[in-house]
Amino acid sequence: MGLFMKHTHVHVIRLGLLGLALVVVLSLPSAKATTVTWVTLGASTNDWFNTNNWSGQALPANGDEVIINYTNVGVLLTNSTPALSSLLISNKATLIFSNWDTALNATNVTVATGAVVTCAGPFTNTVMSNRVWIVATNFILNAYGQINVKERGYLKSTGPGVTRAGTGSLGPGAGHGGFGANISHGPTATWQLGGYPYGSTNAPDAPGSGGSGIQGGAGGGVIRIAAGTATIDGTITADGGSYTGTDYAGGGSGGSIFLTAVTFGGSTTGLLTAAGGNGYFGSSGRGGGGAGGRIAVIYTNITAGTGVRFSAAAGTSTAMFKAEIGTLYFPDTNFISETMPQILNGRIIIPDFTSWSVTNLTLTNGEVALGDGEGFSLSVVSNLVIGSGSTSTSSLTLGRIGSGAVTNSVTVGRNATLNGGKLGLGGPTWVYAVGGPTGQFALSVLNVGGEMILTNNGCLWMYSGETNATRPDYGALVTITGDVSLSSGSWIYCHSNPTNGGSTLFRLDDLLIVTNAGFNAESTYTASTKAFAIRGYKGWQGPGAPAPIANSACGAGYGGEGGGGYLGSVGPTYGFSNAPIDPGSGGARYTADYSSGGAGGGAIRIEAVNVTLNGALAADASDASGTYGGGGSGGSIYVRCRMFSGGANASLSATGGDGLQGAVPTQGAGGGGGGRIAVWSIYWGFSGTASVTNGLLAGTGNSTNGVPGTIVWGQLPVPGTIFTGH
Repeated sequence: MGLFMKHTHVHVIRLGLLGLALVVVLSLPSAKATTVTWVTLGASTNDWFNTNNWSGQALPANGDEVIINYTNVGVLLTNSTPALSSLLISNKATLIFSNWDTALNATNVTVATGAVVTCAGPFTNTVMSNRVWIVATNFILNAYGQINVKERGYLKSTGPGVTRAGTGSLGPGAGHGGFGANISHGPTATWQLGGYPYGSTNAPDAPGSGGSGIQGGAGGGVIRIAAGTATIDGTITADGGSYTGTDYAGGGSGGSIFLTAVTFGGSTTGLLTAAGGNGYFGSSGRGGGGAGGRIAVIYTNITAGTGVRFSAAAGTSTAMFKAEIGTLYFPDTNFISETMPQILNGRIIIPDFTSWSVTNLTLTNGEVALGDGEGFSLSVVSNLVIGSGSTSTSSLTLGRIGSGAVTNSVTVGRNATLNGGKLGLGGPTWVYAVGGPTGQFALSVLNVGGEMILTNNGCLWMYSGETNATRPDYGALVTITGDVSLSSGSWIYCHSNPTNGGSTLFRLDDLLIVTNAGFNAESTYTASTKAFAIRGYKGWQGPGAPAPIANSACGAGYGGEGGGGYLGSVGPTYGFSNAPIDPGSGGARYTADYSSGGAGGGAIRIEAVNVTLNGALAADASDASGTYGGGGSGGSIYVRCRMFSGGANASLSATGGDGLQGAVPTQGAGGGGGGRIAVWSIYWGFSGTASVTNGLLAGTGNSTNGVPGTIVWGQLPVPGTIFTGH
């Protein structure tokens, strides 16, 4: 496809710019420019190519200066313009692009305060798409000026990011720059997957897809700007739409913004956004959020003091899983710094950028991800701070689903503080496929030379890679030289590897956990909201899973056997009571319902000097979520320290999940077995509780409760003690 249509008469050159062609209008006819002004207002007479709409009854021609300043007029541009000298849009006027190949060509383009540039849409897969396409030597977007193609992509339930259309009250989110959110309508319904990623990171030109469901949101549109100099003080928007009405509909995914320039600049009022739309949540179903879209800004030079912001945020919902943020592509590291004041939300993609070293790093204003399956290494010489208080939504994640050989690492020379913020390593940015994680987690490594402080709801998320010959009993490692403290509302989340159960090993100095804080390796299912969290093996997975027989409904085993179900044999025990390091296994599930079997609890493993626990260490399994579902087995808690203490509010738990019967009461389901807890210490001062309770049966017939797990309170020898044997 040529850059200019047949009506265009310009001289162009093509500049190599990181493998992409930047086309810049260089010269125009030397004749004196004529000023052509829009003169009429009316929906029936808004065609650019109607001579009656222009001063002098003549269409703009090569070299003309064009002004559209008629208040509230909407000018429809259906074909490419000649090579104009300039175009000024102001005074609340709107320029509407129609058709994919329509380009605005001018030496100078100014979108003034109050003016809007947009395109027609949304559209279906079978209808010609539209976009905004501007080619200029100088492009200026003033503060409060807009290029806005929100909801100008694919209609609901259409587009490449819709993998399974929602029906009735089902509405997963659409994908684009990341995965859309998954959903499930109810306990007996099959899962519906959010849309998958598609499109290009460095030359995005795909519209966003529509969210599923009969009231799903439309996807974001496409904006393409090629300029010699681009100055962005206003807003460029390609957001997906949120659900409409009250049905359980998914959000549309963000669209595409592709801007190339020799020189790029702008102030902090400038914003490029391709966010996903929100999904709807209701009492009997839900819609998933749409994924963020894709933004690429490619330049040769950047103006000093440029403060333009960027966002490819995911749409929100209270669905089972969160949609993914989209991508932000840059040619270099100019937009990342020790404070990252400009970045809002997105997975940052920079060529050959797989490691980053800074003196200090403070992130208080966005959701930032580094690495895209290939692994990433972050080194902070001094202090790392994420978040700015209890209401903070700031987060930093490294890695994504990728090869098991990939490593994601964070090294902090002094202190790490999560002040309402979130640090995540090695995972799929909290997106799962059917029934639990899919793909492979990378090896995660966190090293902190000083203290680690989690406060104001701050969180650390660790995803484990597989164990292997060099790390036979763990798949992720956290080493903190100084003390670790968790204040109320702060949690460390532990996700075991979905393939072989590898889990995180924490090596700490002193550990202090207050009430309403702690380590969370729970797998949960909440029937009222149909919300899942899976941190051990998913249904029918793991060494303690029941035999895969349809309608089995048996519970999984670990420290104790799983309970009997409608058919098949119970899940067996496995692992070691003295040194438990495995996660719990998943219960049986009904063949057609991936979400029915309860998930096993995860694994918590801590080696510390002293542990003061007044909060929780939790590795509970989830209840079954669908008929013929057996409960998952409890996970594991393994602590070794000098002094283990805690008050009455302290708790350790690795309980089994409950079963859920079949269609009639005699088609019963078994509970999951309890997990394993082992705490080894020299000195003791603990008055809290510990539980490896079994999960309960559901119905009658052959169903039984799971069997409780194991608890070991081990005594380590005092240093210097000599043991002799005879």
